[in-house]
Amino acid sequence: MRKTVAALGVLASLAGMGAVASASSQPGQIAATSQKPTSIVHLLTGDSVLLSHNHVTLAPAKMTGPAPATSQITMNGRHYVFPGVVRRYLGRFIDPELFDVTRLAAAGTGMNTPVRIQYAAGATPIIPGLTITHREKGGATGYVSAAKAFRQALLVQWRADTKTGAPAPKSLLGGLAHLSLDAAAPPSVAKPHYPMRTLVIKALDASGKPADGVLVDLANTDTPGKFETLFDVDGGEQRISVPLGHYSLLGVGDLPDSTPHTSLQFVVPISDFTVTRDLQTVVIDARKATTTPSIRTPRPAGRSELSLTWARYAADKQLVTGDAWFFDTDQEVRVAPAGAAKVGRMDWETYWQLAGSSGSGRPYTYNLSFRDPRRVPTNQTHRVIDSQLARLNATYYDDGSDTAPNFQRIPSYPSGDEPGYAIFSLASATRHTEYILGSPGAVWTDVLYASPTDDNPFGGAVVDGARRYLPGSVRTADWLRAPSAPGFVDQTNGQRTFQCTACRTNSKLAVSLAQVTDTDRGHLGTVDPSPDGSPVTRFRLYENGKLVDDENDVTGGTFAVPTPSTKYRIVDQATRPWGGYTNSTQSTTDLSFSSAAGQGGRLPKGWDCTYFGTGRCTVLPILRATMPLPTDLTGTIPLGRSTATLSVGHIQGAPKLAITAAGVQTSLDHGRTWHQAHITRIGGGRFRIVLSNPDSAADQPLSLRITAKDAAGATITETVLNAARIANG
Repeated sequence: MRKTVAALGVLASLAGMGAVASASSQPGQIAATSQKPTSIVHLLTGDSVLLSHNHVTLAPAKMTGPAPATSQITMNGRHYVFPGVVRRYLGRFIDPELFDVTRLAAAGTGMNTPVRIQYAAGATPIIPGLTITHREKGGATGYVSAAKAFRQALLVQWRADTKTGAPAPKSLLGGLAHLSLDAAAPPSVAKPHYPMRTLVIKALDASGKPADGVLVDLANTDTPGKFETLFDVDGGEQRISVPLGHYSLLGVGDLPDSTPHTSLQFVVPISDFTVTRDLQTVVIDARKATTTPSIRTPRPAGRSELSLTWARYAADKQLVTGDAWFFDTDQEVRVAPAGAAKVGRMDWETYWQLAGSSGSGRPYTYNLSFRDPRRVPTNQTHRVIDSQLARLNATYYDDGSDTAPNFQRIPSYPSGDEPGYAIFSLASATRHTEYILGSPGAVWTDVLYASPTDDNPFGGAVVDGARRYLPGSVRTADWLRAPSAPGFVDQTNGQRTFQCTACRTNSKLAVSLAQVTDTDRGHLGTVDPSPDGSPVTRFRLYENGKLVDDENDVTGGTFAVPTPSTKYRIVDQATRPWGGYTNSTQSTTDLSFSSAAGQGGRLPKGWDCTYFGTGRCTVLPILRATMPLPTDLTGTIPLGRSTATLSVGHIQGAPKLAITAAGVQTSLDHGRTWHQAHITRIGGGRFRIVLSNPDSAADQPLSLRITAKDAAGATITETVLNAARIANG
């Protein structure tokens, strides 16, 4: 048997993105089937980052008042996340390695970042969150606990240092000369020896004077890995040794802002230049940053966030460096235009998230992605009209969590290599009208983080499969509509390939269920690890009545099976009594079916069965049942009589057989006793269910059991404890 780890191992194939939280992991380190693990990384500034495969997600970290924008940079195969308050001080006072989330994840630093401190002569700085473990001459070692107080202290210093006429600082926080990461360095990679030349980088501010605090991303574009580096420019000049060849450069710094309630930055990209001699000079001139990204939408909407993405590819089309900046409502930016790259390729993306509210109070949002291949345009003003937009009527149900959810909508393009996107807070128990527009080729992936906490802002992740949104199209989406239970999800229209999660060959069978599914068949949900490490899922497989696999915290596996027809039974259970959940706290999906070599559904186009290696693959004849409960947005079902529709069929790609029987039972005592609900066959595998909740059941949890059978004898029994709460009067 080769195990597949909890549902999130298949997120990469289902959603077109890296895995998020999985139940089989320890806190902060999340298992996945990919070779690269998924980790939650806590920065010493109190910011949290989700690193999954080759994708970075930033948790909301809005500060009051003006502050510089957060940035995320991919370079040398590593991911860096720089909270805006540190960007001005990188290199001179703060080592960029403190924000190498790839390295921090590998080191397992958790909430405490190990640091080495150098003091200015005769000074002892005040560093919020610092615990000193060893003092030494001129400094100390210790750790900084992830603390917003440290970020706030740096913010105060940044505001002072960016005032007009302020002198360049000689230290930080009252005497910090340098702060670096006190952890083992990653293994070095041998690189060819190249003849080196000194390159002079000059930086000018908005008045043409030497600039301080300019962060520079410099990359050789002949071939990935030849030379890429990050450094800061202070005093208007920095010299650096580089190999001869072709390069790109991008500089970011502060601009004076006449508005006291915002911060203003400049971004100066240089698509191409060639180093041909010693002491060659390149100038980053803030005066060239004259373009202000702006947007006009059909309905009035305020900006939630603006992100700018620069992706630079080498001559062999491989990513050399990728940079992204995230500007919230208190942050503005000016951009210098740049022409097409002569060596390799560059992409520039402007991504807007905006929000508004109608006269009736119903909120609406815009997610608008504009990708400019090969150049940074002079005009970055976009006007959007109704006919360009797709509309999504989305309902967000409260699944019982005691925290407001976070949400993320990610555009991706055929070129790939998206550096990262931020998430934002979302009101629960609400209906939204959502307008979506992307440049040609855009595919979107949505992620709802249903139960975020301070320690894990990415808790309770539910991922919708990648989708294409065509202009003028209208779609409906329900998030976390009860009941929730383990199950299988469908391929969505933006997924060109799809990993079969219930298939077999002549000699092997593989299944991998989502830990949680709601009533939307594209949604794949997760159960967070338990606080005490106890199991949150249990998977069992029976073969002709004999138990052949019984494991905790996995949701499937690959198994050697006989060729003749054999009766199989899968029992998958998920438990989530923590995270504030009151609905669907325990759910079990019990499936039985017969399977033989060569039998089953023909593999749909674009699907693969890489779990097996090679061999003809067929889809297993597994049943599926969906019954959205008639609850309000808080997951409350009314007293008295109400109706629901039960739909019974087979998982995507399976043979379609007649449904011969179905039933629904309810329980008002947490599943100790069950009562049959009235059921009427509608046709086409659909049934009308009458639910009767007496006055005596007011404010009590309603548990649910669904059963069904098809013409071949396959069965499903889905049991959900506390599926919804009955109204209180």
